[in-house]
Amino acid sequence: MRPNRFVKIFVWFLIVSILLSTLLFSIGWMFE
Repeated sequence: MRPNRFVKIFVWFLIVSILLSTLLFSIGWMFE
């Protein structure tokens, strides 16, 4: 059996981290 709960948490963590990094990069690029 595959741990679906851990897989979902890992996927959501990846998506949130990618979105946060792009958001911070765009904000820093705008205010630079």
